[in-house]
Amino acid sequence: MNGKRKKLGISTVLISVLLIVIALVFVGLLYAFGRGLFGGLSTTASLEVVKFDITAGAGKGVVLIEVKNSGNVRLNAPSSITLRDITAGQDITPQSVTWNGFPLNAGQNAYTTFELDPNQAIAGHQYSVVIVGTAENGASYSVSASTVAHP
Repeated sequence: MNGKRKKLGISTVLISVLLIVIALVFVGLLYAFGRGLFGGLSTTASLEVVKFDITAGAGKGVVLIEVKNSGNVRLNAPSSITLRDITAGQDITPQSVTWNGFPLNAGQNAYTTFELDPNQAIAGHQYSVVIVGTAENGASYSVSASTVAHP
């Protein structure tokens, strides 16, 4: 018999590589699980203007604003709307604004329409709107948009 005995098994280099690969896979799984678990805990109050349109008619002007809750928090109705005639450089105070669809869940839309005096809605003038409010969790949101009035 030969005095040398042959060792059978996996080399230490191969074992080290396997342990590193297993550890990386485990860390990746923990990261994905943690991100999914704790990512849902962050809250975002966000509103976007889907449509902002002003029609300047002979007897009155009509404003249409449609918004969408693009965050993940339920939004209360806006607390203020600031309408500005950029061309003339003057603010316009709407008489009464009633929103349809608030409180607004994530992904849902709401809208409002209201009238303006004939001298406040002039075709060809550029208008801006700023909408400000709070979410049910107390976070605030604001959004702005602009448009050109048409006949």
